[in-house]
Amino acid sequence: MAAARQLPLDKVQALIDANTRRPLIGPPVVNVLSLNMSLNQLPSAPRNAQL
Repeated sequence: MAAARQLPLDKVQALIDANTRRPLIGPPVVNVLSLNMSLNQLPSAPRNAQL
């Protein structure tokens, strides 16, 4: 995900952690919608268009 969006890995990991719920019982759950919305708000490096 970090490579696809050309973002630093530590920034993406911090967003994943911030959008993860850790219930008392059961595995951690990532709120993917919230994560994607957070990622979309970040500026990314310009992509080279290839045709």
